[in-house]
Amino acid sequence: MRRNTWIALAVFIVLGGVALYVRANPPAPDDDTPAFTPQPTLASFLGIAPADVVAIRILKLQTNESTSMERDDPGGWQILDPETPVELTNTTQIETAVAQVSNMRVLTAFETVPALGQIGLDTPDYIISLTLEDGEELEILVGATTPTGTGYYLQAGSDDPVAVGNGPVDSLLNLLHMPPILEPTPELEATQSP
Repeated sequence: MRRNTWIALAVFIVLGGVALYVRANPPAPDDDTPAFTPQPTLASFLGIAPADVVAIRILKLQTNESTSMERDDPGGWQILDPETPVELTNTTQIETAVAQVSNMRVLTAFETVPALGQIGLDTPDYIISLTLEDGEELEILVGATTPTGTGYYLQAGSDDPVAVGNGPVDSLLNLLHMPPILEPTPELEATQSP
C-alpha cells in the first residue's frame, strides 16, 4: 500500500475512536445550562362551550350597524337582524365563528392594566353580546388592534382587558360585515316535451 493510503486509514481510525469515546462518555451538563421549562398553557378567554351560546348580537358603535341571531331548536341558527329565512341562513359560518370564540385564548394579560383609552376600550369599536343557555349574557368590548396587528384588545364585562388573537374576533365580526346569508337557488322551470 502507498504511504497516502496508510495516512488516510490512520486518520479514519483515530476519528472513529474519538467518535466512539464521545458517544460513550457524553459531557455532563453545566449547572448554568437552563433546564427545559414548558410554556404555560394560554388561558381561555371566556371558558364556554360552543353549545352554550344560544344568541349573538354584534353592534358597530361608530355606524350603529348591528346584526343578531339565535340558535334554532333543530340545531340551526336564525338571523333576526336583518330578518332572514331559516333556509337561507348559513349555519356553518355561524357555528364556525361560535366554535372559534369559545376556544379563544388570552395572548396577553396585563400585570398593570393600561388606561382604557390606550387600548381602544374607552370607546370600543364593537360590542359583542353572547347569550348563554343558562340565560347569562356576556358583553365583550372590542378595542384597538394590538401593535403587531395580530390581535385585539377585549374586555368581558368588568374583567380586566386582555389581548387575544384576531382570528376568532374577525370570525365573529364577519357575521356583521359579511352576513351568513346563502344565495337563493333559482328554481328550474319545468320543461314540457313536445
